[in-house]
Amino acid sequence: MIITITGKTVNMSFKDLVSLEDIRMLAEHGVTLMKARITLRSLKADGTPLKPYSTKPISIPSRGVGTGSPLVRPTGVKKKKKSVFFPGGYLQFRASAGRSTTKDLILSGNLMRRLRVKIIVGNAVYVGWMGSKHELIAQQLDTQENQLLFAWSDEEIDDVADRAVDMIMRGLGEPEP
Repeated sequence: MIITITGKTVNMSFKDLVSLEDIRMLAEHGVTLMKARITLRSLKADGTPLKPYSTKPISIPSRGVGTGSPLVRPTGVKKKKKSVFFPGGYLQFRASAGRSTTKDLILSGNLMRRLRVKIIVGNAVYVGWMGSKHELIAQQLDTQENQLLFAWSDEEIDDVADRAVDMIMRGLGEPEP
């Protein structure tokens, strides 16, 4: 393939411009941006806020909930009770457990911690979760948010693309813009 960058014509393949490690680093950067958008800014990929936590009444097991260890437990539970009722739903449970009531999808942290680059095949990067339990949870959350939760936003795509251009320019010996 022939590439012209800032007046220079170079005959090389894409693999001459970036390594698999470069591609992995770009994808990991995109995943980091996506995690920050979700957990710190509570936004979907289209920039709209995440739906709030449910206020539908719920019973939470006294032993706690979550996918990690230790489980997040309701506070003030009597030892013999099997569950605790929260008339204010999951939102009330999170507040009673000392967690943020702004939707950040962090209870144990395991879902976001396990989101990563799974495999690179050619120039295709597959991002996902290690473990089917987390993949299932992520699919349910993504469905609740109209498939816009675990997608890259335009801003994230632009940021990764800018990094890729910088990486290619450095590889060609061009100064960074």
